[in-house]
Amino acid sequence: MKSTFILIFLIVTLMNVFAWQLLPEKIATHFGKGGRPNGWMSKDANFVVMQGLYLFLFLMFYYSSVLIFKTPQKWISLPNREYWLREENRDITRQKISNGMYEYGIYLFLFFGFIGHLTMHANLNPPVRLDESRFLIALFLFLGLTVYWTVKFILMFRLPKSEHR
Repeated sequence: MKSTFILIFLIVTLMNVFAWQLLPEKIATHFGKGGRPNGWMSKDANFVVMQGLYLFLFLMFYYSSVLIFKTPQKWISLPNREYWLREENRDITRQKISNGMYEYGIYLFLFFGFIGHLTMHANLNPPVRLDESRFLIALFLFLGLTVYWTVKFILMFRLPKSEHR
């Protein structure tokens, strides 16, 4: 899972570099109803903003299993946190969090990659217009995967049967 997460991050990063080279100096970066552009910026600014966001999210997902044990327990929202944050359970908790975050990171970067592709396509084919139907399909698929992942993540942190009284 970790290698797939890293690979997809690198692919999305390369797509961003590729788009930066191909796009005109001023690009549509936000779209409203009907896919009509309603927000613009320079391709350089877009590249920096998007790559900064990608890098920030990559680091957060990649190091989440380390960060959780450096955060005060009272600030951690985890099902059955008292059990999973015990010293003797740290290794399994770290592994579960790592795998879960890599999986969600894959979904997120695939979504970003697809949206980036749609945006690049819209800006390279006048008149500038985002394919709203493809965007909505991707959005609902991503939201569905988010619900699936959330349920799976919550269930992953159930108490083991040995802990039920």
